[in-house]
Amino acid sequence: MTDYAMTGKKGTGKSKNTVRLARDRYLKRGRMVATNLDIDLKAMFGPRSRHTYIRVPDKPTAFDLEACGHGNHGSKDEDTAGMMALDEMGTWLNTRTFGDKDRAATLDYLAHARKHGWDCYYIMQNVVQVDKQLRESFIEQTVRHVRFDKIRWPLVGGILGSLFGERAAYMPRFHAATARLGCNPQELVCDRATFVGKDLEACYDTQQVFRADYPHGTHTVLSPWHVEGRYLPDPPLSGWRAFLAAWRRPRGMRVPRPLPPPVHPVPVAFRRALDLCRQLPAHERVRWARVVNRHIDAYMDRQRCDQAAHHVASQAGASAAPAPAQAGAGAARSAA
Repeated sequence: MTDYAMTGKKGTGKSKNTVRLARDRYLKRGRMVATNLDIDLKAMFGPRSRHTYIRVPDKPTAFDLEACGHGNHGSKDEDTAGMMALDEMGTWLNTRTFGDKDRAATLDYLAHARKHGWDCYYIMQNVVQVDKQLRESFIEQTVRHVRFDKIRWPLVGGILGSLFGERAAYMPRFHAATARLGCNPQELVCDRATFVGKDLEACYDTQQVFRADYPHGTHTVLSPWHVEGRYLPDPPLSGWRAFLAAWRRPRGMRVPRPLPPPVHPVPVAFRRALDLCRQLPAHERVRWARVVNRHIDAYMDRQRCDQAAHHVASQAGASAAPAPAQAGAGAARSAA
């Protein structure tokens, strides 16, 4: 369970890389994610996804972080630890607010984040912005981000710019992230990654403003399935699933058409009888209402039998008309 410092200038892809790791390394593997970023799970996984994440306030306190619970469901396996990503650390845990009354409790929680089952990702412009204790005691790896579309092609940049326009003189837009041990930029390189992240731009709010008066506490964001997916029709089978479904169906099998929805209006005579029952005294009203309801149920049963008999006869190609309603269940069985 490692603490990472995601550093870089504004617009170099710190939050984008964090969202990429949250998707690929944590959510897709069934691991928990807690963050103060606004993540759009529908854009990330689609409307039928059941992925969720824990949203903490923009500038959380120790109480808000403790409300996230355990990051790996009580397991001691560090490979299943959750992700706690906190953006704009330089605005609410910086060196200038060391006298804040909530600072000690927040640092105490972050010191025990490993025991709570969380991998911590601290997003900031530079490690010198944050508290000295966090910088020198907690951060294990520093990830420095660079954006290459602001770097001019060496030697041939001027020629390309004069031939194809000013934009052609610069490199294409992509990001590079280099992770090193500790906070020293000369330390050993642990990992390197390059990414474009076009598919990530819709997955989180790139213009999110972090406010101290965030109106909500720590809460779980509902999955896209709870919000929209469960109301959508089942998607049609495609690819090998459709092939297997067709191959498993017996030869010559005819899929029956569904029965039409039954429509059995209560006759006027029964409705009139119920109205008369309501005018009787209380002790007589219930007794006669039960009698009328028994007759209504028997009438409805006959209607259902006749409708089923008519459907079976039409499927078999029978030319005879369905039995009349007065014939009852016996006529339905004979027609079947």
